[in-house]
Amino acid sequence: MRDILSAILVVLVIAQSGCHASNERDEREEAAVYRDYIGRHYINRKFVDGRFTEKPFSLIVVSQLTAGFHHPFSYQDIIGGLTPMPDEKTVKDFLNRNDGYVPKSSLTEEAIKVVGRYPLNRYISFSIPHALISDKDIDEIFNRGGRWDEFYRRYPTSRGIVWLSRVGFNQNMSEALLYFGHQYAEAAGEGFLVLLRKSDGEWREVSDVAVWVS
Repeated sequence: MRDILSAILVVLVIAQSGCHASNERDEREEAAVYRDYIGRHYINRKFVDGRFTEKPFSLIVVSQLTAGFHHPFSYQDIIGGLTPMPDEKTVKDFLNRNDGYVPKSSLTEEAIKVVGRYPLNRYISFSIPHALISDKDIDEIFNRGGRWDEFYRRYPTSRGIVWLSRVGFNQNMSEALLYFGHQYAEAAGEGFLVLLRKSDGEWREVSDVAVWVS
């Protein structure tokens, strides 16, 4: 019975994916959120992995699909850990755009492959070049023996893989909610839910809460 329910859930998610489409203005503002957050909190951070010593950081590898759920969790539960709390409209928009109302109990192994997984924003741009990586490529690298050594053979100037959710906005698009996930070694990664607000034309983090850390 559970397998049948999971299959029904997957069909519903696929059928409803068109309901979450963004207009061009929303997409460009979403890309600006990505750019500003990545620029401040990812590109300039220090990485402890020895393989990065004296190697430039000149490529961001980002999943070509939005993050979805790396493992079963509830955005609705995690949002309560943000201080200050986001605007109600921001939360609703984020949950709608990321399938956040799907119950944790329904996030089976098969459902995770599609729930919250949408083509990444077409306008993404960062201060350094980026490359999109598909689920198929990730599977080939990590599930067929190569793992991180193989990943860095292909992307030697990167710092692992980034996953980004769709961004939720408030009514006047002055507040944004984003999930950022990152893995760069076997037991080195993190996922955060981030609240940002726009100030002087730039998006700045005001709070975050950990979703997972390894």
